[in-house]
Amino acid sequence: MYHLLGHSMGGMIAQEIARRDFERVDRLVLYATGAIGVLPERFETIEESKKRAAEDGPAATAHRIAATWFLDREAAQGFEHCAAVAAQSKLAATNAGLDAMYSWSGEQNLSQIRQETLVLWGDRDRTYPWSQTHMLWQEIPKTSLAVVPGCAHAVHAEKPELFQRLVSDFLE
Repeated sequence: MYHLLGHSMGGMIAQEIARRDFERVDRLVLYATGAIGVLPERFETIEESKKRAAEDGPAATAHRIAATWFLDREAAQGFEHCAAVAAQSKLAATNAGLDAMYSWSGEQNLSQIRQETLVLWGDRDRTYPWSQTHMLWQEIPKTSLAVVPGCAHAVHAEKPELFQRLVSDFLE
């Protein structure tokens, strides 16, 4: 048995693994993610992100999008590291990730996730709105919710000690 932690698009993958391989996953932590890939409340549409990535290049796109992950945008402590990692993506990988988000929905499968689950959400997330977090919390049967105040999408980087404590407490 293992624990599974999923963030953003990785949260979508973690939901699928937990559902399909339930006998091997003991607990599931989902943070800064949702049940659908196309988010009407997202800071910009998937199409706009793809267009801007083609025009500006993946590095500039990564920098621009990573800024939305933090409450203090570029001034946030973990911003440079996240932007640098994201900037290593090639345009094809950026587009493939955005296409995957566009075509994915796990709404109909949430009730099939059997593991104890912790959903973590920054109360000012610009990517995944409360409606997505609420859906995970309400539709996955054995779910606990932790709303972290004063954080955007990168809860793990904005309040790392609190994030670690919440996850550790849940996994113990």
